Amino acid sequence: MAMKKYIVDVIVAYIVFAVLWTVYAMALMEPQMAAMGDLMHPQDHPNQMVVLVWHFIQTLVMVWFWHKGLGSDQVKDGLIFGLMYGLLIGASDMVWYYGMAIPQDPKSLMFIGHLVISGIVGGGLAKLYPKPAGDETA
Repeated sequence: MAMKKYIVDVIVAYIVFAVLWTVYAMALMEPQMAAMGDLMHPQDHPNQMVVLVWHFIQTLVMVWFWHKGLGSDQVKDGLIFGLMYGLLIGASDMVWYYGMAIPQDPKSLMFIGHLVISGIVGGGLAKLYPKPAGDETA
C-alpha cells in the first residue's frame, strides 16, 4: 500500500464522514438529538475532541481495510464494502445503545446513518482507487 495514497484517502474519507454525519445529525436527527440533550456533553466539553479522535481512528481502520482487503475501482464494490463496514460499526453501537435507557428513535436512526454514510464513503473510496494499468474504461 502506498503510504501517500493511504494518507490522502484517510483525509478525504474523514472529511466526507464529518460532513455527512453533521448534515445527517442536524437535518434528520435534530429532534432526537434534542430529546437526548441531557445525556450529551455540551459542544465545548473536552470530550468532544476525544470523539473526533475516535472517529479518525475508525476512518484509519476503514481505509486500511479497503486498501489491504478489497481495493477496487468499482463503485459497487465500494458501496457493498461501506455497507458492511457500516453494519459492523452500527452493530457495535447497538450492543451499547440497547443497554442504555434512551429512546428507540435515535438508535434506529444512528444504525441507518452508519449504513448509509459508510456506504457513501465506501463508494467514494472506490472512486479514489487507481484503475489498473492499461484500463481505459470509465
